[in-house]
Amino acid sequence: MNWDDDIYFTANPDIESAHGWSSQFARFTTDANVYPIVFGSFKIENALVGKNARVSHAINLVLHGLVSVSAFFLLCRWVPDWRIAFWASLLFAVHPLQVSTVAWVAERKSLLGSLFFLWALIAADSKKAWVVWVSLLLAGLGYLCKSPLVVFPAILVVADLFLRPGQGRRWTLWGAHAGLAAVFAWVYSGREVSQSLSLAQRLELVPAALGHYLEKWIYPSQMLPIYPKWDLSGAPVEMIGWIPIVGVVLLMVLFRKRIDPLEWFGVLLFAITLAPALGFVSFGYQKHSFLSDHFMYLPLLGLAIVLSFLMTRISIGRGFLFPAICLFLVLMWALVSWRQCGVWRNPVTFWQSVLHADETSWVAHENLATYLDGEGGLEEAAHHYRRAVEIDPEEPIGWINLGRNQIPRGEYKEAVHSLARAIDLNVYYVEAHLFRAEAFLRMGEEQKAVDQFHSAIAVRPGNVEARLKIADLLLHAKNPDVRSPDQAIRWLRPFIDAPPSPSTLVAWKFLAEAHATKGEFDRALEFENHRLEAWNDPTTP
Repeated sequence: MNWDDDIYFTANPDIESAHGWSSQFARFTTDANVYPIVFGSFKIENALVGKNARVSHAINLVLHGLVSVSAFFLLCRWVPDWRIAFWASLLFAVHPLQVSTVAWVAERKSLLGSLFFLWALIAADSKKAWVVWVSLLLAGLGYLCKSPLVVFPAILVVADLFLRPGQGRRWTLWGAHAGLAAVFAWVYSGREVSQSLSLAQRLELVPAALGHYLEKWIYPSQMLPIYPKWDLSGAPVEMIGWIPIVGVVLLMVLFRKRIDPLEWFGVLLFAITLAPALGFVSFGYQKHSFLSDHFMYLPLLGLAIVLSFLMTRISIGRGFLFPAICLFLVLMWALVSWRQCGVWRNPVTFWQSVLHADETSWVAHENLATYLDGEGGLEEAAHHYRRAVEIDPEEPIGWINLGRNQIPRGEYKEAVHSLARAIDLNVYYVEAHLFRAEAFLRMGEEQKAVDQFHSAIAVRPGNVEARLKIADLLLHAKNPDVRSPDQAIRWLRPFIDAPPSPSTLVAWKFLAEAHATKGEFDRALEFENHRLEAWNDPTTP
């Protein structure tokens, strides 16, 4: 899926690189897409079976099964009847909202993180002191998979207070977990690039998002990979959504003695694990939408616990009723989940489902066009690229992709215009300069192409592609006024003493040609010998 799967796995250069691990840990504090444990799972998978979508989905499915089994064993420690644990974990496993997490390969971070989260709770409930402290390691591994899991210390305290009331306060353990979580929370807060929301907007967003998730849990229909983004700007802030929330809280406090400790735990597990996604904090995904089904992955366990316990109350005196209701829900939800999997079949079904619900989704038009472009559907892709720049004309990526698409379709002047628009919006997108230079070349405007390559190097002096392309043009231009071996040598100077690499070999070839054109045959021979030696050296990358 061209929606984060490429960033995390299919097009992640660290997966193939021998220095992938060091790169991941070096970027952990700055790059919002780096989760070392998740990266490790993808790197191992790639080493064993390569990049195979069926295998990736199968692994996610197995991990989801392990999370569900772990939930069962955890609940068995806390409930008197194993059937409650069984049905709660099964209802958690088959709910249609879980499809987005299991089918989305990049969301392995939620699966692995939730697995470590539950294992940490199991370890913390052990009677052996050393196992209890292993929970600190397991929680840390969870934090390395998914940032919202830093709420673990709060869940640990809730579990101790409601499910271990006679065991005393474990202040040292709580403090250690809180300290570790605080460190990770600080790191994650520094690397998120997110939309800034006012306090009033956050207060309006929280009840609206909570209501959406509860509605989808009760009636799982019209579930979308990406929901339309609510416009919170300019509208008067509505606080009426807090009335039912406050009302429910007051009722729970009023009738607290009638609520079982496990029900309290389920409600608080749901509320605390979902809280980071409700709008209390800012995060990168809010650029696209304030809602996503995958945010409900672990919170659904809390709701499943509450539902199972409530059904046991209803079934008192009617032993057959509890399993009958649970079985009905499991079968119904499993059927809906199976149908929902069709949305995730391929990028076309994925993005078309988004556009069917929200034709103004910029990200859907852009990503569907990118996929169609790669599959050779240039004309169809062009339609979606044009629609994307109509929806958001201030986004340079849209103009860059439109210009790139226009070049192979022969719309060179239009491409020059589109890419100029991208450069006006953000001059530092070197791709816009490179594609614009290519458009000039297709038009026969070699001097304009040279000037555009100059601009690319000016904004990104270390860009290898720009230096190689301008050197190639200066050596092989059809216009003799453009050809200049001296200028080619100037732009290739950083490669002269560079270590061997594919780009260095190309640069040495151009240097040899440039010096030969100038009649400096000894110098040309020197570079050609360097190139041949490196070419024949098996250690050359």
